[in-house]
Amino acid sequence: MVLQSGGLMVRAAILCLTCAGLSHGYHASVDSFFLSSDPFIQQVCIPNIEKYRKSDVVVKFQDANGSPITGLQVQANMIKHKFLFGALIPTSQTDPNNALWLDVFNYGNPENAGKWDALERSRDNWDFSRLDAMLAWCEQNGVVFEEHFLSGYIPSWAQNASDLATRQLMHMKKVVDRYGARIPFYQVDNEATLKNHSHWETMKSSYPNLANRFGINNSINGGGWEAGGDGDGEEVIPSFAKVNAYWPGIAYIANQAHPGGRWWGPKDLYDGMFTKYENAPIKVHVTEFDAAQGNQMSGYRTGTLTEDLKAVYYVQVYATCFSAPSCEAISSWATMNYTGWSGNVGFAQNGTPVAAYNGIKSLIKDKLWTRTSGTSNAQGQFSFRGIHGKYEVVATGSGGVSIRDTFDLGPSQVPVMITITPDGVSVTEKKPMRPAIGMTSGQTLASYNIRGQRLAAAVLRGRQAYGVFIVRTYDSKIRLNY
Repeated sequence: MVLQSGGLMVRAAILCLTCAGLSHGYHASVDSFFLSSDPFIQQVCIPNIEKYRKSDVVVKFQDANGSPITGLQVQANMIKHKFLFGALIPTSQTDPNNALWLDVFNYGNPENAGKWDALERSRDNWDFSRLDAMLAWCEQNGVVFEEHFLSGYIPSWAQNASDLATRQLMHMKKVVDRYGARIPFYQVDNEATLKNHSHWETMKSSYPNLANRFGINNSINGGGWEAGGDGDGEEVIPSFAKVNAYWPGIAYIANQAHPGGRWWGPKDLYDGMFTKYENAPIKVHVTEFDAAQGNQMSGYRTGTLTEDLKAVYYVQVYATCFSAPSCEAISSWATMNYTGWSGNVGFAQNGTPVAAYNGIKSLIKDKLWTRTSGTSNAQGQFSFRGIHGKYEVVATGSGGVSIRDTFDLGPSQVPVMITITPDGVSVTEKKPMRPAIGMTSGQTLASYNIRGQRLAAAVLRGRQAYGVFIVRTYDSKIRLNY
């Protein structure tokens, strides 16, 4: 990418080191969490957000000669979260409330539209139109889609069929064949619906390039693990060792989160769902969280769940999930205009957002959102600390200097550098990667043109699995500093 500063070609180097200028005037439910006297929130949740969800950034502006550009007025604004905050995907792609949905959420599942009994209501009569439309809407709007779910619910015509297991596997394959890599996450099973457990291995072996997208949706409604069914007393979520033994090679575990009339405290939720997975190779998704207004609550807080208290509960759950390093997604079992089976009122009534929506929006787009500005210093640098996500940087200066660029900020223990060189060849390292042993100055690692087409073989070919590495020459100007 080439940046123009008036008529001057500019190099912009972004060094991601290893949380963020945050605004004020939050929704009351957000203050209720972050100003809480609960020691777990103050000693675990808030420090975890600072440690695991933020990184330091140094943006360095240089001209074509490598000289720093000082005195630039710089704005760095987050434009998308890395963490997945979600709700049920809208069933209508023309609903006027969809703009409200997209203003807050970046992730969701299709609820009933993705289930077997919705896709094949009678034998061999398939209808993917609703699911097609929902996935296309997500793709158009940058929303991460999680399929819920491949193994069921079993349609009425198949429940007593002699070929149920065969038809179930046929359905599962039909969905994956249709959507493939367009769907990032597939819940293969939910509530132990698989009638033949060998289907898990069959799916993994049939789709080796998609197997890293296959997980399960764990039901905790009964207080235990339905899929295991061994009554060993493991609460809420089983250990990774147990899950991986039953579902070898599982890529992630999703957990239903229908608390009914119970108010889960931050420590209860954290210890129950996340602590066991802090050192596991897979991440946790919290799915189907809901809380029905009017319920009589027990647990962490008691009494009637009013509209305002519902906002407090939602913010508490979303913020606690965000604070857990083993969690990568939280989704509500509601959409803007949906009142679910549990009595969970949607996020908008008659087109007006309710308190829970306003609280979640304030949490995600204000408290946990980085907007900052300043001036490039004598070294041409502008530094800040930001929530992980996608950013846009805009810098302006005297003489018509105008620079605009975007970059992704994620967790890293070493600097991640993105450089825009004078000849327009991008130097990109998306994940930490050390140069090969014995590399000398001036030696070509890998060469690409501006369209990303490869021009020369990469010396680091064996390391390419660690990330995209696009380098023009390995010299002092673009050396990776480790």
